[in-house]
Amino acid sequence: MMGYWNNEEATKEVIIEPGTFRTGDLGKLSKDGYLSITGRVKSQFKLENGKYVSPSSLEETVKLNPLIEQCVLDGRNMLNTFLIAHPNMEALRPALASAGIDTSGDDAALCSSADVRAFVLADLTAKNMVAPDWKGYEVAKTLILDPVEWTTDNDMMTPSMKVKLRNLLAKHDEEIKAIA
Repeated sequence: MMGYWNNEEATKEVIIEPGTFRTGDLGKLSKDGYLSITGRVKSQFKLENGKYVSPSSLEETVKLNPLIEQCVLDGRNMLNTFLIAHPNMEALRPALASAGIDTSGDDAALCSSADVRAFVLADLTAKNMVAPDWKGYEVAKTLILDPVEWTTDNDMMTPSMKVKLRNLLAKHDEEIKAIA
């Protein structure tokens, strides 16, 4: 608390009422009385309908799907959310083949295919984007597949392995603008 000593303005920003310290974390209280940290207030975004979405815990449920390696959920000032995901190509190709979807072509061709995107989005919607973890307005209506793994070398990740959202959104800017 040394940074707040004799700094009344800073203190008012973080201490809401006596005994309540605003950390910037989002949490969920379980029925057992345990508090789980579910994300950060700064990572929240607002949809066009006024609903707020906290993407971090939702992204973690998507990454449990064997077809997905990395993902980001966004939709700032849009009607619906969308996902940008880097697929696990070793798991995706056999899944597509068993569904009767053509797997010829390189990774970039597969990721740009509308059939592949529809297949992966349907799989995620059925297995990962389900209630009670996801509310209806949080479920992604659009999926953008990125064939390139996000790393620090291609400037998509920080050294602490957090996604550089600004860079990722800029990379897929045209695809995002096409979402209507």
